[in-house]
Amino acid sequence: MAGRQILPWFGGGPAVWTTCLLFFQVLLLVGYTYAHLLSRLTLTRQAAVHLGVALASLAFLPIIPSESWKVGGAEDPSLRILLLLGATLGTPYLLLSTTSPLLQSWVAKSGAASPYRLYAVSNFGSLLGLISYPFVLEPALGVRAQAYVWSSAYAVFALVLGALAIRILRAAPAAAAQASSRAAAANAPVADSPSPTPGATVTGGDGGSNSAVAAPSSTLALLWLLLAACGSLLLMATTSQLTEDVAPIPFLWVLPLTLYMLTFIICFDRERWYVRKLWIPVLILGLLACVTTLRLPAAPLWFQIPSYSLGLFSCCMVCHGELVRLKPDPKHITWFYLVISLGGALGGLFATLVAPQLFLNYWEYHLSLFATVVLLAVSVLRGPLESKRPVVVGCFVVGLAVLGYELMGNIRGHQENRLVAARNFYGALSIYDVGAGTERHVRTLFHGTVPHGREVRSAGLLGRPVGYYSEDSGAALAFRFHPNRTRAGAPAPLHVGVVGMGVAALGGLTRAGDSMVMYEINTNIVDLAKEYFTFRDSMAGKESVMLGDARISMERELKDGKPQHFDLLFLDAFSSDAVPVHLLTREAFAIYDQHLKPDGLMAIQITAQHLDLSRVVLGQAQASGKKTMRFRTQDDRKKFTHWSDWIVITTNEAFLNHPEVRAREYRPKAPPAPVVTWTDDFNNLFRVLR
Repeated sequence: MAGRQILPWFGGGPAVWTTCLLFFQVLLLVGYTYAHLLSRLTLTRQAAVHLGVALASLAFLPIIPSESWKVGGAEDPSLRILLLLGATLGTPYLLLSTTSPLLQSWVAKSGAASPYRLYAVSNFGSLLGLISYPFVLEPALGVRAQAYVWSSAYAVFALVLGALAIRILRAAPAAAAQASSRAAAANAPVADSPSPTPGATVTGGDGGSNSAVAAPSSTLALLWLLLAACGSLLLMATTSQLTEDVAPIPFLWVLPLTLYMLTFIICFDRERWYVRKLWIPVLILGLLACVTTLRLPAAPLWFQIPSYSLGLFSCCMVCHGELVRLKPDPKHITWFYLVISLGGALGGLFATLVAPQLFLNYWEYHLSLFATVVLLAVSVLRGPLESKRPVVVGCFVVGLAVLGYELMGNIRGHQENRLVAARNFYGALSIYDVGAGTERHVRTLFHGTVPHGREVRSAGLLGRPVGYYSEDSGAALAFRFHPNRTRAGAPAPLHVGVVGMGVAALGGLTRAGDSMVMYEINTNIVDLAKEYFTFRDSMAGKESVMLGDARISMERELKDGKPQHFDLLFLDAFSSDAVPVHLLTREAFAIYDQHLKPDGLMAIQITAQHLDLSRVVLGQAQASGKKTMRFRTQDDRKKFTHWSDWIVITTNEAFLNHPEVRAREYRPKAPPAPVVTWTDDFNNLFRVLR
């Protein structure tokens, strides 16, 4: 819910969600640290402190972020997102994250039962809430209404927790007196004393003394840490793989997180659920599916999602299953949870902050797959190596060699013909040169696995738009047959807006006197387009670049009383094959309309492998009472044309009725599917899947 609230404020990209995940993992670590330290106090003091935190958290309701947090430019917003989440819902989540380990430590002290199963129950409750969001809550309520419902439910929870704390405080004197009486009768110390630290002698609640429980070794704690970190890294890396090439939507956020939590539930519910003889073969199958999918970046959605999901589930089952096999005595339960949460936070920090600086592409996914097998080998082969069967050691050595070879081969394949690569918060970019020194020398910018602009470097074709913007594309037709171009006498110049700069190939369609404003959120794209492509330098018209999210920049221009009055507005802002949903909502189109002249043309590229976005665009056009025309081009290697799909929205009858425009219009043979209208409150990509 928090991710949905702020997604439109920070470019609508997949990294917004992974940054949200990082926040919750770090705060979970803070919460578990709080629980671990608090458990060393007397039960009375624990209840008093926790009651105070519960009451303080109510001051943060409702959890609706202030719009003052909206990003202003194109800087990396990771820190801003973390601060926003901390100010908006940090304290409520802190209380939620601490309650489960605290209650489990109280159960452990009572000796009534093993508390580890409660960890599975707690995760099962979280899983129910997670699954219900995209299928129940999101379709039924707008984002703001969701926040009010959650805040109301949280207030009830905090009050119930406060009542429990008050009950403990009231019962403490009587319990202490009873314990003192029993202790005096047995000539033993009173039990209401601070909880023991790891390795200390444990005193039972009945006043008796248990034998000392040795503290877990530092080596064992390190293995806990690495297993938890690997699982967290797998979660974030898999989520990035899915959302980078599809869309940053709640379902594709929820699916990996659901599988991740499900492995915790299965492994911590009962030890017998994780059997190495079963799950190691499943792991091999999952790794095979992932490696195959990495080799096929253009694989259909029905293949990608199950493959990546199987890989995540099998790897996390191994990581969390080994964690359960290595768990300590329940007396050290808060220490165990603290180390696990630290590992989760470190995995998140690596994926969100370190990997973009360390890797030029999403190689953390490859690393997490390899690390899973390494940690499994370490866990299985713990102890003297000579006591292990040579065949087991040999299998791990061969398996790691084969997996490493395949993963490195995939990485090397991405580097072939690559001229340069860059990565930041908004994604991974690569420029490839093919056919250098020949008449078919082509330079292409890729965002993820999808081309986002190309230039033919051969003589006579340099600076000429190709690919999605070839002479037969909807973009070129909008330029060529705009009434300003075709009117009698001297053609009038065009004022053009572009949402999503790419390599600035649309600039190759301008003429002298034209002006073009390009909105771009990714500074790497601006730099690469200037240094490695010629479109900006050879542009006939005047060009300017507005850094920052296009929608927010346009909103700011309207607030300042400076509408652009565009003759032409192009919307072409997809990152890889992912859809910036916030740019296709009713509220976004209302902003575009205020920047367009009454007879202006808006051209939207809807080229996508997995989604039929025509239904969304047609729905927005109908809602605003405008007409549409659709234009398609097919792949043509001789003309350097890439398959493209454009829709032009306008009320300009001169354009709509132009004979050449009508002759090139694409009319689907199949009956049109029902249109879909997206809003900021609700947008469902299930309805537009191909």
